[in-house]
Amino acid sequence: MEVKTKTINGKEIMVTPFTGFISQRYLTKVVKLFGPGIAGVLSGNSMDILNSDLSVFGDAIGRLTDRLDPDELSKFILDLLSMVRINKVEITQESFDLEFQGNLSFMYKILWFVMEVNWGDFFGKSGFGEMISKLKPQSTKSMKGSTRN
Repeated sequence: MEVKTKTINGKEIMVTPFTGFISQRYLTKVVKLFGPGIAGVLSGNSMDILNSDLSVFGDAIGRLTDRLDPDELSKFILDLLSMVRINKVEITQESFDLEFQGNLSFMYKILWFVMEVNWGDFFGKSGFGEMISKLKPQSTKSMKGSTRN
């Protein structure tokens, strides 16, 4: 497995791709949780996850928090960050608290990088991203009246 490295917020971020089974498991959860929100992110000019407008990600985060309780969300985020090193230091629950205290946007940028490393080809122009980018995400107003989960 090739470790991918990127500088984010002046820190060296190293991401080791997930194993095939874990990658598929997490991808299924990401698609299920973000669903229409991911289409909004990918519908811009760039299909590159890290170069997408992160402000659009807010809607996806809102939908994610609506679908998971806080403990489940925290566990899933730690799972996604399990193969990440910041300046060569493993992310644990304790280092997570210190690293992202007052700086959650840094965490989301790293999560984008994790998604790019693991599923960039899936969400990219040549993959599922091409199809999903053509979908029109439902507006928040139209979803409030919906009885679908």
